[in-house]
Amino acid sequence: MSAEAKQPPLGVMTASRLPPGAHLVLHGMRLWQAALIEKQCVFAMLKAEFSDQDCIGAIRYIDELMCLMFLAARRRPNISRLYQNRLSNDEFRILNAIRLLAENKAEGAAYQIGDLVRGPLNFSIIRVCADIIRILQSKQLGFQLPVRLTVVGS
Repeated sequence: MSAEAKQPPLGVMTASRLPPGAHLVLHGMRLWQAALIEKQCVFAMLKAEFSDQDCIGAIRYIDELMCLMFLAARRRPNISRLYQNRLSNDEFRILNAIRLLAENKAEGAAYQIGDLVRGPLNFSIIRVCADIIRILQSKQLGFQLPVRLTVVGS
């Protein structure tokens, strides 16, 4: 199979294209879900990955983010399996909200997750995301997402 055949379709966001901070958060969300399914300790599941990046303090905020997402969600968020390369729309929206917060665009971030989370808890998620940003940016881990739009010829 050629390299071109292995490429995802244009407009599809993949984990392999994410900047380091966004990738760590994505992997943290997926590890959290795996811990829940496997009835494992969340901290133990996330410790190695976050220790490697010297961001162990972010684990409690990933846990809080995911607890809020699952408890306050209008519907169950679609979090993909651990090593799936393609991002779900919900994963993309959460990561995009974090990117917008990192750019001081709280209104846009709230809009991104608005249909996922009920009312005032949306602001709790924004606060938790800000804590994640603070820790990861202190380790120079970025959140700038690549463009997700499909290129159309003229």
